[in-house]
Amino acid sequence: MVYLSSINGGNRQLSSALMPTIDALTRQMEHHIHDHSTATSIDANAVAEAAAKTWRELAFRLSPIIGVVGMEALFKRSLHLTNLSFPWLSDAAAPTPESSPFSQLYAGLKQQGTIAAIQASEMVLIVFTELLGTLIGVKLTRDLLLSLCKDEPAMPQDGQLDHELNP
Repeated sequence: MVYLSSINGGNRQLSSALMPTIDALTRQMEHHIHDHSTATSIDANAVAEAAAKTWRELAFRLSPIIGVVGMEALFKRSLHLTNLSFPWLSDAAAPTPESSPFSQLYAGLKQQGTIAAIQASEMVLIVFTELLGTLIGVKLTRDLLLSLCKDEPAMPQDGQLDHELNP
């Protein structure tokens, strides 16, 4: 897998400092995938549902700190950088007026094969984590995101989160 540090010649020290956080987040997403799959198979729909749940949790945890606009901007930038490895994400990176990039990623993942959907969703998450680390610092990124992995955050009731964050 290609990380932000190798996509844009970025800081390898940042990437290695965030590796435990990235690993914990990908394990969390894998847990969500298994929650949304049948006992016998995992499909792209399960991956899309898991990605949507992960992004809702991230948005809920991070929006008070970086704002909804900041969250969306980092997410769009993550999609753009990940598009280098997964060109089909360009459709997700170009939102229509009636949809958010979150919902477009969800729709795009559902249209892919299972392996491609898993790889792309993990790559977007990795790139997002590294971008967040450059914005708010490695320690704060690590603390915030690892706390998300350790316990289920108190998710908002239906309708409390901005509709843009729900696919």
